[in-house]
Amino acid sequence: MSIYIDNKKLLSLPDLAGGGVNLFRNTYDFATWQYTPGKGDFEPASNHNSDSNHEFIQTKKVAHLWGNNSTEAKLLYTQPLHLEKGTYTVSFLARDNGPDPKNSSFGLELYSSYTNTHGGNPHGMTKSKLSNVWSSYSITFALPEQLTLADISLGHWGPQELIPGGSIYLTNLKLEKGPVAPPWSPSPLDTEDMLDSLNRRFKIIKDDNFDLNDKFSKIWTNGHKLKNAPANFDIYALYIQFNVDEYNWFEIGWGCKNQIAYRTRSGSPLTWSEWKIIG
Repeated sequence: MSIYIDNKKLLSLPDLAGGGVNLFRNTYDFATWQYTPGKGDFEPASNHNSDSNHEFIQTKKVAHLWGNNSTEAKLLYTQPLHLEKGTYTVSFLARDNGPDPKNSSFGLELYSSYTNTHGGNPHGMTKSKLSNVWSSYSITFALPEQLTLADISLGHWGPQELIPGGSIYLTNLKLEKGPVAPPWSPSPLDTEDMLDSLNRRFKIIKDDNFDLNDKFSKIWTNGHKLKNAPANFDIYALYIQFNVDEYNWFEIGWGCKNQIAYRTRSGSPLTWSEWKIIG
């Protein structure tokens, strides 16, 4: 199956490398991520609804890291990545739990199996320190040759440094090729998984031969709120428009609480129905 955006093919092979494409998998729910044993959790993003700048969180879960020192508060990506020579950027949203938004003790660094065997210095580090307000950070680095990076981790090496307020929070993680950090979006491979799940869960489809993957015409994955959607439904992960035929359309949204909403458009002139939540 291929994914198209505005009728342009985005994905057909599992080995991805291109500007704007998130090369990290499962940044929406951290299914393939880990933390130092006993020193973290992947908690619902709704836990942070009272935080300053919480509206920029676009994922279902947030990584909550803690420890006796900053070295223990580490986020690890468990899947090896096969990357070409070139420049890459890791971007994320983060905050600590300190009392002073202008007086944090450290930023974060990016490590991997490559840095572990090449002197131990990080690929790069954030230009600014963390604060207790959700803010965007990025680390741009260069790979001198084609590599397979394993044991990728984000953290701060400081065995003697305490974590401000005892906690660090991370979300909206993205790795992409190039020197810039556009807004978060899920990996296209994760989007394929969502489409497969929609096929299994979408209750209004009766025809066993109907395949959603063959019908969609537009897809948005950068955090749109559905127009005229119920007030309690915020769409962060996926928003797709399907054209069944000239006179029958429908749109589906995948929400941050694993909800699915849909509406249909039919008749002459074409008229949209109200959004309905299922699942």
